[in-house]
Amino acid sequence: MSTMLNSAIARDIWAITAHATNPVGGSGSVKKAYGIKATGAGTVIIRTEGGSADVTVTLAAGETLPVVVTHLRTGGTATGVFGYSIYTPAA
Repeated sequence: MSTMLNSAIARDIWAITAHATNPVGGSGSVKKAYGIKATGAGTVIIRTEGGSADVTVTLAAGETLPVVVTHLRTGGTATGVFGYSIYTPAA
């Protein structure tokens, strides 16, 4: 599952703080994570860009989830969650 982000170039990386309502970039942000990585194993509760409901996903330590994430909810057990923005070179 983590092959895509391991071989892509990240334009930005940041620690994501889980929140009941705020998006991954903070209050009022439209920033999206084009993948998340957890340094500590556990669950993450996320809302994806196209999703209509939250989804709980279990991640191993160091695993990357290559999906566009808009929200990381409180209640998950994974630690050290980071978001990535993928660099897309101009054609």
